[in-house]
Amino acid sequence: MTLISTLIALGLELFFPHFQSLKERPWLDDYLRRLREWFGAPMRSDGPVALLVILAPPLLVVLLLQGIAEGVWLGLFDLLFSVVVLFYTLRFQQLDHAVDEYLDAVDAGTYDRARALASHWLGDPPQEEDCGARQLAGVVLLESVERLFGVLLWFIVLGPMGALLFHLSWKLASEGDLLSEEGGGSGLREAAGRLHGILGWIPVRVAAASFALAGQFEAAFQAWGEVISDRDPQRGNRELLSTVGLAAAGLASGGSPLESEAPPDPSPVRAARGLVLRALLGWLLVVALVTLVGWFS
Repeated sequence: MTLISTLIALGLELFFPHFQSLKERPWLDDYLRRLREWFGAPMRSDGPVALLVILAPPLLVVLLLQGIAEGVWLGLFDLLFSVVVLFYTLRFQQLDHAVDEYLDAVDAGTYDRARALASHWLGDPPQEEDCGARQLAGVVLLESVERLFGVLLWFIVLGPMGALLFHLSWKLASEGDLLSEEGGGSGLREAAGRLHGILGWIPVRVAAASFALAGQFEAAFQAWGEVISDRDPQRGNRELLSTVGLAAAGLASGGSPLESEAPPDPSPVRAARGLVLRALLGWLLVVALVTLVGWFS
């Protein structure tokens, strides 16, 4: 059931972009607003308590439905529920679409638009003369765990509840200030960041190993050995994945500077996305193999 659910949800995510609008309903914003109205100051001041109050209801509902769905309609309800939750928590199509827009802008020679698109994902204007291609390649690798691999791994381990837990921890870690009209909520963001760093520890390392196997293996593992561990799990995860992923994609060095008249080269972005897709194929093959062994054992 896990393999079938994963294949269907990934198919919807990768090949049916018009379904993405179904994910944009701002239920989380409304939910946080209601909690703020009900609980008041504790929701703004105590990060761990706020995080528990926010996560417990939706996770318990999903866990309850998970249990109810087992065996209903010969497992069809379980399959449908798993597909819906997994599809909702996946966010790779947004990243893939952004990559396509960036590549189209560079190929069309509209470099100002390419830099603007890169700035949206980098958070700052790109520092490189190639419209931020190498920087954006690093973002593609990092975001692939947040939007794809981390969700898939926790779905495989804990089912729909695991996928939702990882997704919400990422969302709250990046948008925890939604809890306060004054732009506060830093305690929530910090607590969510710690939780997300813990949840991301295994997916990041599995993804990094997958990148190494799908790319330049020797360079990737040499880079892995040079990474210095960080006490902050979220920052350490990002450092490891970025370093190993760029090495696996053949982008470990900054490369030679561009000549002033040379057009920007978007190949690092293409290389990073290709590496992510090859790693995803490897994950699916492993899940399929494990499933087949389970069926015939």
